Amino acid sequence: MTQKNEKPKPAADLLWDLFRSVHRLSHPVKKGEVTLQQFVLLKSLGCSGEQRVGELAARVHLTQSSVSIAIKRLEKEGLVVRMRDTADERRVSLALTDNGQAVLRNWQEKWTQAVTAFLKRLDTREQDQLQLILQKMLDRDNGSKGEKN
Repeated sequence: MTQKNEKPKPAADLLWDLFRSVHRLSHPVKKGEVTLQQFVLLKSLGCSGEQRVGELAARVHLTQSSVSIAIKRLEKEGLVVRMRDTADERRVSLALTDNGQAVLRNWQEKWTQAVTAFLKRLDTREQDQLQLILQKMLDRDNGSKGEKN
């Protein structure tokens, strides 16, 4: 809340503050469940599926040795599995285990719950307005992909 004489924060600052609050309440790195590097690797495997170490390293902008070290811990925790190519055993791919997929779903649920808690502060009419505004913003963003500002 702003005081009577205070100037309201710009919308961009408010959106950033909201994102940070939800992030703090729901993000596994902030909660100490995984390192940032492990989170990025799990998210990449979850979004892009099975990948070789080199592909994964390039996608997340890490060295292959860093990825290999982080993957070892994720393997021990049962979140990732290494699979050898039957035609060429030197080639190793990484994939999420069922447990790894469940962990990602759980993180998504925590994010959704944190956002929902913030939305409950709004009445139904305000939630509907917010949804329309956000959709309008995203529609414009989606329509301008590939265009230069």
